[in-house]
Amino acid sequence: MLNKFFRNRNLIWIGVAFGAFLYFVESLFHVVILHGGSLTQELIAPDGYELWLRGIIWLICILAGVLLQWASVRLRRATQALRESEERLRSTILSMDDLLFVLDRDGNFLDYHAPQSSMLYVPPERFLGKHYREVMPPPIAERIDKALTRALNNERSQTEYELELNGQTFWFDARLAPRHDSAGRVDSVTVVVKDITIQKQAELVLQTSEKSYRGLFNSVADAIYIQDKDGRFLDVNDGAVKMYGYPREFFIGKTPESLSAPGKNNMEEVVQKVVRAFTTGEPQRFDFWGLRSNGEVFPKDVRVYKGNYFGQEALIVLATDITERKRTEEALRNSEATLRATLESTGDGILVVDGSGRVIQTNDRFSELWRIPQPVLDAWDDQKLLDHILDQLIDPESFLDKVKQLYASSKDDYDVLFFKDNRVYERFSSPLILNDEVAGRVWSFNDITDRVRVEEELQRNKLMIDTANASILWIRRDGTLTDVNGSVCRMLGYSREELLSMSVFDFDQRFDNERWAASWQETKSTAKSHSFSEHTRKDGQIIPVEIISNYLEYNGEEYQCCFVTDISRRKRNETVQSVLYEISEATGRASSLVELLEVIQKEIGRLIDTNNFYVALYDEVSGLYSFPFARDDMSGDPTLIPPQNLKRSLTDYVRRRGEAVLLSQSEIEALARNGEIDLIGELARIWMGIPLLLSGRVIGVVGIQSYTNEAQYSEQDRDLMSIVASSIAMAIERKQSEEDLAAANQMMRNVLDTIPVRVFWKDVNSVYLGCNELYAFDAGCDDSSEVIGKTDADLKWKSEAESFQATDRDIMATGIPRLDYLEPLYYPDGSRGWSQTSKIPLRNTNDQIVGVLGVYQDITDRIRAEEAVRHERDIAQRYLNIAGVLLLALDTKGIVTMINPKGCGILGYEQNELIGSNWFDKCVPFDIRESTRAEFCTLLTGVKGN
Repeated sequence: MLNKFFRNRNLIWIGVAFGAFLYFVESLFHVVILHGGSLTQELIAPDGYELWLRGIIWLICILAGVLLQWASVRLRRATQALRESEERLRSTILSMDDLLFVLDRDGNFLDYHAPQSSMLYVPPERFLGKHYREVMPPPIAERIDKALTRALNNERSQTEYELELNGQTFWFDARLAPRHDSAGRVDSVTVVVKDITIQKQAELVLQTSEKSYRGLFNSVADAIYIQDKDGRFLDVNDGAVKMYGYPREFFIGKTPESLSAPGKNNMEEVVQKVVRAFTTGEPQRFDFWGLRSNGEVFPKDVRVYKGNYFGQEALIVLATDITERKRTEEALRNSEATLRATLESTGDGILVVDGSGRVIQTNDRFSELWRIPQPVLDAWDDQKLLDHILDQLIDPESFLDKVKQLYASSKDDYDVLFFKDNRVYERFSSPLILNDEVAGRVWSFNDITDRVRVEEELQRNKLMIDTANASILWIRRDGTLTDVNGSVCRMLGYSREELLSMSVFDFDQRFDNERWAASWQETKSTAKSHSFSEHTRKDGQIIPVEIISNYLEYNGEEYQCCFVTDISRRKRNETVQSVLYEISEATGRASSLVELLEVIQKEIGRLIDTNNFYVALYDEVSGLYSFPFARDDMSGDPTLIPPQNLKRSLTDYVRRRGEAVLLSQSEIEALARNGEIDLIGELARIWMGIPLLLSGRVIGVVGIQSYTNEAQYSEQDRDLMSIVASSIAMAIERKQSEEDLAAANQMMRNVLDTIPVRVFWKDVNSVYLGCNELYAFDAGCDDSSEVIGKTDADLKWKSEAESFQATDRDIMATGIPRLDYLEPLYYPDGSRGWSQTSKIPLRNTNDQIVGVLGVYQDITDRIRAEEAVRHERDIAQRYLNIAGVLLLALDTKGIVTMINPKGCGILGYEQNELIGSNWFDKCVPFDIRESTRAEFCTLLTGVKGN
């Protein structure tokens, strides 16, 4: 701490120098005024009283310098924290894709943020500092007038407008939010503008294409009903006619009760769900037993959505015949009890996975061995189980590679798994055979940790051989290597002989002698440690590694046995998996194909350049290609391309081949010379095309290209896009399923529990409806579900309950949010801090206030730091004011930055006359000015000047 404090000692040395100066002045005063003897005698050997007085004065100067230095350090830390906070805010704004403007109360532009300058109506120099009416067309300005008035009244507002940019018409959605000054008054307005052109164009197409609607409506195999608010059928598709055996005219005007199997459905509950879907817009799903025209009773899965039927609010109902599913479920239930008893009777952990990677059976021993949380088991997803398992293993990549190989194999297999916490399991795997075909795999796991530990103690060398896939180092206490395996040599590029002559300091740059000693002691005290580092290879390449270190005593000597894993591939795979996961999530989340393709283009852009990206869908009847999505550098912003005949184009070439291609410019020209294609448009330096395959049929092509870099894409990129193209093709047929919805809900729960803020929401009676895990922890609960149904009076801050609830009532009564205000915060240990809280009214789809939503952050440390800075500043100021000697501070150029009142009195100047002036030019006599300035420079640099 002292090292950090004295790192910049300017103010301390000024105090020392000034004390020496006063010592000299007092001696000179004694000789000249009081005739007390020679100056040399006064400086070297003053009498006892004078020596004591001068020592006190010198000590006061030094203490003043120390206190000023301390206050300077504290102020610098607070300034740094504020600067970091501003930088985070700046990064957030720069990451936005939307336009952002700041207007003052009069409507003048103060600031802006634009990710693309082409989205601006006029250049910044033509609108900054001007009123929006001087910039925007009058019709748009009138819309902004109304929205700005509501924002200035402390309300959030929104408006849409149409604008022509670069010869094209765009639609924008503008949302205005008030900004407040320190007194809580609205002093400006933030305007976020989003391009909604594509949504508007889609709405126009849907409104004007009844014929396309009817064709699409009847092409769906499932039954679709269009019902009014009372449940009466307005229209049905051919799927409904086939499902029930009645003609279309039979349905029109009737209600679902006319199709109900007698005694099989709770019609009151059905009606409630239909009404709820219409009034709230919330989708509904339930099973329904229907009665066909031939008297057959059958089950169906019904999903109800609120929609628009040619300008009229209506219900869109999708129904799927699930007769076969019900029969299968019954058969499975009959055999499940027997299978479960068999699985639970064994001491091994059992996992059964089908051919698609879905978990179909486990036993309790399996979850016990792998310590798997119940939510992961309930998901029945092999990938989620793998993610949980891999984090426990020392060598997860080898395990994952083996699993992938076995899924493609029909052979039995055995392996031993080593865990980061030193557990060891043996693993058996056999193919799951159904109808003489491989339908999945059965995995069996047995804990053999105790047996392996005995073998480890007896055969250390055998352990290294058995785990050759992992890089293993034996390190002495002084950091030198005593043994390594071949994997270490391959990983670092050295021979075994070279490594045994080296120490850990030669390739792990984080270590010096002091840090290695601390790391060794930590591992020794806990017997093991887990860390991440970067190792330098012989060729200079730096690779990320994961290290599991175990402290061992062998034959009376101390060692660390370290398992080192090169995680370069894992980090690359994590990025790829993250992209594929986001695309998978978007498939279930997207409301249209265009929205899904926008997400895909953006996510793939994290891996490869997708600035030039398009999707072309092929109509086998007309032979035309349509383009639901396109991005191209040569055409600027995305546009809707009309259907085209692209026969003999690169796109059609991929469709005819039915496989992905990656072509350079020369290969494209060669295809043109051979007559296989015609060149259309700007020729790309490299072009990649991937067919969209669905049930063995090519329904379209994904194209990606670069006009500038012929090495932009690789064969790995082509293979990756083949996987994505398969997802796109599946999304066209069906984008959403029940599992996708469950995964999306879980994702939202994870986000709430991961973000570093507390979130909660209450009903109109201030009863908690939900919160995230951080908030539950603050409330003293183990889980967020424990908070639901309680009030603040039931939680640990019950003494503040009435205050909290009064704020809730005020926000719900006025509808005005309350943002960034302080509230007391209670920690689990009973101590108290402060939070920065924001609350807004919670509204339903009818814009009625139904509760309050709140978030807060713990700012206790920040407030304490600010109080400490103020306290230290006050102390320093008091010392300056009471000091009986002249105290001043100069910067490196000799400019006066501080002087105390006593100093001003001595010199005969006002403080404002001295602050900012040059000390040597203003206060030092001319004949000694340059010599004094030279001594000052010597004091700063430590080098004596000329």
